[in-house]
Amino acid sequence: MKWSGLLIEAEPHSFELALEKHRNVTLVPACLSLTTKPQLLDFYFEQKVKAKIVQESSGNSVKVQCLPLYSILLAMNQMTVDLLSLDIEGNEVDVLKTVPFDKVDIKVRYMKY
Repeated sequence: MKWSGLLIEAEPHSFELALEKHRNVTLVPACLSLTTKPQLLDFYFEQKVKAKIVQESSGNSVKVQCLPLYSILLAMNQMTVDLLSLDIEGNEVDVLKTVPFDKVDIKVRYMKY
C-alpha cells in the first residue's frame, strides 16, 4: 500500500530486529519523552521485548535518550499523522499530554494499556 511510518524503539535488541525488516519507516533508537523537553532516563529492560522507564537506576537499567514526539514529527516535517499507535507500558497519556494538538493533526489514536 506504499505506507510510510515512524517507529520509535528504545530497546536495542528490538531496534535491531526492526532494522532487519527493511520496512518503509523512519526508525528512531530512542524513547518518547514524558515532557516537552528531551530527557535522559533510566530504562529497565524486563525482557527482550518489554521495557519501561524507571525512576531510580537499577542493575538492569541503561540510560536512554527520550525525545518529545512533537520534536520528532517537526524534524520529519510531518504534522499530519493518519494513525498513531502507542504501546509504551503505561506512559501513553503522559506522552499525549506533550503533543500540541493545535499544531499536529492525529486522525486515529490507538493506545494499548
